[in-house]
Amino acid sequence: MKLNIEQKALDYCKEKNIDTITVSVVVAGSCGGGGVNEPVVNKGEPQDRRVSYQRLEQEGLNIYIPEYIVESDQNLTLTVKKYLMVKNLAIEGLETKL
Repeated sequence: MKLNIEQKALDYCKEKNIDTITVSVVVAGSCGGGGVNEPVVNKGEPQDRRVSYQRLEQEGLNIYIPEYIVESDQNLTLTVKKYLMVKNLAIEGLETKL
């Protein structure tokens, strides 16, 4: 796995005093249908102890990523997405069929 961090993500983390993030995959369900795997980025250390995470340190950030993603050959990008007026960190390039 290769992780690229965009400058706007670093700027966002600095602005919000974020030094630790966790990348995870959650299942977003809908009525009558199967779930869809969605990557999410949360501030802080992992809360789900059922998943094994690996800690990476890059660009001054502590980044926790599930081991099954770290062991893959994916190229990921940490970026900032804006929805309406709200900005959040996001991961691009993650194959969620893992």
